[in-house]
Amino acid sequence: MSTVLDSTAGGLKIITDEMRDVQTVTIAIGTNIGARNENEQQNGISHFLEHMAFKGTAKRSYLDIAQAIEDIGGYMNAFTSKESTVYYVKVLKEHLETGIDLLSDIMQNSVFPEEEIEKERGVILQEYAASLDTPDDMIYNYYMQTAYQNKPLGRMILGTEDSIKRFTKAEFESYIATKYNASNMVLSVAGNVLASDVKNLAEKYFNKIRPASIVKPDDAGYVGGSLYKQNDAISQVQFMMGFKAMGYYEDSRFALDVMMDILLGGMSSRLFQEVREKLGLVYTIADFTQMFSDCGLMGIYAGTSPENLELLTSTIAKELKRATTDITTDELSKTITKIKAHRLMSLESTTSRSHSNLSNVLTYGRDVSFAETLEKYNKVSIDEMQTLLKQIISRKDITISTYGQVAQMPTLEKVLDMLS
Repeated sequence: MSTVLDSTAGGLKIITDEMRDVQTVTIAIGTNIGARNENEQQNGISHFLEHMAFKGTAKRSYLDIAQAIEDIGGYMNAFTSKESTVYYVKVLKEHLETGIDLLSDIMQNSVFPEEEIEKERGVILQEYAASLDTPDDMIYNYYMQTAYQNKPLGRMILGTEDSIKRFTKAEFESYIATKYNASNMVLSVAGNVLASDVKNLAEKYFNKIRPASIVKPDDAGYVGGSLYKQNDAISQVQFMMGFKAMGYYEDSRFALDVMMDILLGGMSSRLFQEVREKLGLVYTIADFTQMFSDCGLMGIYAGTSPENLELLTSTIAKELKRATTDITTDELSKTITKIKAHRLMSLESTTSRSHSNLSNVLTYGRDVSFAETLEKYNKVSIDEMQTLLKQIISRKDITISTYGQVAQMPTLEKVLDMLS
């Protein structure tokens, strides 16, 4: 296996992961343009565009696109995040050219038929309505709105009902023309391919990507220091408590990653054992550590009964504080082994490798090897983890969001006392 980083004559970066012992290929084209790059009026346009890419090009109808991938047994999809949008296909190795042709067509030649915009508007409004009816979606939205008030990171990726209803063909075309360009896009291919073949096909098909300057996102604008309560008669209280952390350019993120795995990295983790197995307070408890280019969050999500809300909060606070002083060498060693195992397992998937390589090049502008990443984890020490966690949880700009029957939620001041 070997990874080759290259670029087309037009400046589109290419990363090819040659996996000669598999029979499939995953081809992904991504851009570091996501919901964070939208102003308030554009909120949701990146996600809407992701849908519209499959709805017709200059040479293919939406049905042609669907048939072209399904007739060869392939799979096509896309996703939008706060800081990126990714389109990808997975096909057998002999259909590499078809996959690249399809991705290049939807990325460069989409025509946004008016009738398809209206139909997809209805689809996205249903997706938006489904999100509003999903408590664990809404608690995250409330949290982000509270942590990043009136900033793009605080807005829903889907947009608002008003913005979804308002977007026009001209807005889609303008957004692509100003945001999508070779400087912020990467083609990532992983599977049974040769880098030379990928380069030749990229030159052939991705010949309309505009060269332009990098589009910088708005300031993150973390606010924090707030407790948000959304009262509702749902049976469970949704709870999310988080702290300002680091972005993905900072090496301290590896120490945080290990610490959060010790706290919530599986059924044997500290918080899972204490909150679910010993006290029976929750069905689900998980971390939501999230990192962006220049900022990040470390937090915990759980759902519990209204009468258990204060006990859940105090137990989480107690376990966070305990972890600042008593992590063992055995816990550290086992966690590093587990992280290594999970990452090695992911290397067996062409889709996982394609997406990982894409993310690395979009983020760091280069290939990041497994060995380099493992070295960062191996350097993590107990003292580094404990010092970092203590610094994070001692911050006063903690953000908490609650959703449900929230009358028994302790005050922000009380939670800060629990953590002190």
